[in-house]
Amino acid sequence: MASWQFEQFVKITKSGKIEPFYIFLGEEVYLVEEALKVLKSEVFKDGGEDFNLDIYDANSIEMETVAQALETLPMMSARRLIIVKRAHELNTNGLEELSNMMSVPIDTACLVVLFESMDQRKKISKDLLKKATVIDFSPPHEKTIPTWIQNIAQKYDKKISLKDAHILKETVGTHLLDLSNEIQKLAAYTGERTEIQADDIEKIVSKTKLDSIFELTKAIGEKNLEKSLKIQKYLLDQGESEVGILAMVTRHIRILLLTQEALIKRMSSQSVSAYIGVPPFFTQSYVDQAKMFSRAKLLETYKELLKTDRHLKSSPISGEIYLNHLLMNVLS
Repeated sequence: MASWQFEQFVKITKSGKIEPFYIFLGEEVYLVEEALKVLKSEVFKDGGEDFNLDIYDANSIEMETVAQALETLPMMSARRLIIVKRAHELNTNGLEELSNMMSVPIDTACLVVLFESMDQRKKISKDLLKKATVIDFSPPHEKTIPTWIQNIAQKYDKKISLKDAHILKETVGTHLLDLSNEIQKLAAYTGERTEIQADDIEKIVSKTKLDSIFELTKAIGEKNLEKSLKIQKYLLDQGESEVGILAMVTRHIRILLLTQEALIKRMSSQSVSAYIGVPPFFTQSYVDQAKMFSRAKLLETYKELLKTDRHLKSSPISGEIYLNHLLMNVLS
């Protein structure tokens, strides 16, 4: 089993090397879509995409159909490209059928299977991972997000300073797809100007989600269960996923823990900003909120968040139930 990061996949693919089987593993949708664009451009560099691209949803297709597409000869192209989305929702039988397909490489086809997550302890998972080239699409480390913002801005022929990239990250969050969408808006707004600035972010980028997360963490700090449940419901109604809400709250609590450490060490405001990894513009808000929590309560909350994350990613029960249970545990 070969295992690559996104950057390595892009470099190797653009050199013309195409593997017969890929497993795209991880939740970072933006990187998955970018990787698929690179793969399509290389597979179909001489044309033929209309005749040789098949995209299936694992929820609504029989694996036999995928196998038939894999064995069908390409038309006006060297390869067919078959993409199977949401493979993490396949049952054991479906995964075994997928594994059988990957037993013998076919020179005239490339199969890409998308998993948001995978229990790698299971035998069937180990079998699949042995047969495919695995590309890791875990979210980038938070410290690298400003650099990612700068790279995405370059695709729109725009520049953004590291300082303003930090501001955009704090305003939008760390999901690259969300950031890409906001950068696209900013690129259109700035027109012929080559640089995106803080004033543009202030005028164009919505802070509704960020403000709601600040309100949610503040309500948790005040042990206001009713208000916490109401804000959480608002975020869900706005289309935010349970995992997304949990990720934002977990990140927020982690920053508050770091802020408390910085305060205990009696750091200067500038040092606190560097220590917790946020621009000075936002530091005071974190300082104020960190003072609302005891150290023990923050540590307890962080452990509960990690436990809830495991439940959300492995249980068929509604995620909202787990979030409600989390709030009741933390605020009781």
